[in-house]
Amino acid sequence: MSDDTEVREIENERADAVRAMMDQWRDGKLTDAQDTFNTMMDQRADELVAGRKQEVATNMFSQAELPEPTAGEVDFETPEVPETETETEDEAV
Repeated sequence: MSDDTEVREIENERADAVRAMMDQWRDGKLTDAQDTFNTMMDQRADELVAGRKQEVATNMFSQAELPEPTAGEVDFETPEVPETETETEDEAV
């Protein structure tokens, strides 16, 4: 299926939903028309969010190209902790 055909099908589905909503409105079925409108908006919002998530994920992972450290490059310094003299109960008595 080509992209043009897919786009046309989506546009036709949306146009059919709008026609159905307008028919419901004309027939006095305002609650049904509102439900149809809400469904259309939910689908469109979901499509936009999914597209944005994909775009952000692609950019996030394509920019994070950090070199892997080798064994010789990673140096951990252990801080020196001064030893303190503590008295035990036996020494204090």
